Amino acid sequence: MLYRIETRDPLDIVREFEVGSHAELSYGENVLPTVLDEITLVHARNPIVPFFADAAGLKCTFEQQLTEEFGEFLDSTITEGIEIYGDAGCIGSVVMEEGFLHLWWD
Repeated sequence: MLYRIETRDPLDIVREFEVGSHAELSYGENVLPTVLDEITLVHARNPIVPFFADAAGLKCTFEQQLTEEFGEFLDSTITEGIEIYGDAGCIGSVVMEEGFLHLWWD
């Protein structure tokens, strides 16, 4: 099933789907507030376009071109849901290669 959600503020999707709240099941901590803070910073730098969101994950592309500077910004900004990237500090290069950000909590 495919849904398209029209909204003026894509951060509403992060809020409504409570992205990061699944971490409480695995780690005992709901990281939704931190995720929202981090994604708000990312969105202010390069507006996000979510194409998947639920309590355990977020996938989004961006409205503007991805640059090395933006990749470095992601490395220094995103701390939650990055297990899929392996090590912290590797986010930017993978996002540049794949063209989207993928946050995940198992």
